[in-house]
Amino acid sequence: MATCKHCGKPLILSGGKCIYCGLSQEQQASSNNSQPQTVFTCKNCGTPHPSGAKFCSNCGSALLNQNVPSPPLPLRIEYGNVFCTMENFTGSIDIPSCIDGQRVTAIGREAFLRCKGLLSVSIPETVSIIGDEAFSGCFNLANVNIPDSVTYLGIHSFSGCHKLTSIVIPNSVTNIGDNAFSQCENLTSIVIPNSVTTIGNGAFSGCHNLTSIVIPNSVTNIGGGAFADTGLTSLIIPNSVTKIGDAAFSRCHNLTSIAIPNSVTNIGDRSFYLCENLASIVIPNSVTRIGSEAFSDCDSLSSITIPSSVKIIEYGAFSNPRRSSRQIILPKKHLNQKTICWAIGKREECENTILKDEYGNVVNYMDLPIT
Repeated sequence: MATCKHCGKPLILSGGKCIYCGLSQEQQASSNNSQPQTVFTCKNCGTPHPSGAKFCSNCGSALLNQNVPSPPLPLRIEYGNVFCTMENFTGSIDIPSCIDGQRVTAIGREAFLRCKGLLSVSIPETVSIIGDEAFSGCFNLANVNIPDSVTYLGIHSFSGCHKLTSIVIPNSVTNIGDNAFSQCENLTSIVIPNSVTTIGNGAFSGCHNLTSIVIPNSVTNIGGGAFADTGLTSLIIPNSVTKIGDAAFSRCHNLTSIAIPNSVTNIGDRSFYLCENLASIVIPNSVTRIGSEAFSDCDSLSSITIPSSVKIIEYGAFSNPRRSSRQIILPKKHLNQKTICWAIGKREECENTILKDEYGNVVNYMDLPIT
């Protein structure tokens, strides 16, 4: 390395002069075969240093990467919607509130779709919308914050995020979109605020490790398949809910008990289909319709009472060819062969079912009127 002919220190020039002694080095620099080292200055105090220096000799600040520009984020913005520009991106992203002079207000539709290398993401407070399929298929996404500014969670917004274990939905959200968290296999904890009124179709379906959840009393509608194929063991439905959607809790193999409030008027088709360990259930006298196969193949359900409020029992509501015997208590208006056979599904099952009227008296299926 070239040295200063005046002070003998490494030759580092700033303005044509040695940074150590301040004397001109033009003649020496031109006659020396070695080239002077590149100079950059400390951003904190302005002191010049050779490239490769780690700390400022004047203020002690770390110099590493000070003069190296940060790599550009793999993001673009269109009308406030942010999108990822690299499908094979790997790492974490802190989405800024402003990109190229535009305010970020939404995570665009399919913005990070199948971005398998995305590990975590921070969403700014300027965002109000997380678009449909925004993070769908981000298998390795383990951490995400949803700020209080978000009011809309789109369809399939986080579906298939296998590494997600917990999520907090802010109290600015009123609707959880269809399949928003479906197939998040390792999701064990989720907080639903009391601002939510609708849990969309399939919202948490396939969350096998979700064993418990608190549904706030703001929710009025539980969508079709909302909790299908989850690990739920028990559940209390708040008395704000009026409708349980089709297949809402189907294939919840570990579900043993559930409380249905007297606000519910409709139990959808296949609502509790194949809940093999559901041992007991109370249908409130607010229910007017029990859907097709609503309690079909509930192997552990040995007894069920149908209140007098029920007007419609759809086909196969209580069918289960695998169970040899069970007890069904019905009001007088439903004690006829047509209704019972329609509800149970097959004549052989009807004959193996213990039927009782609303007063607890056993009745024989073959002795009942046909209609």
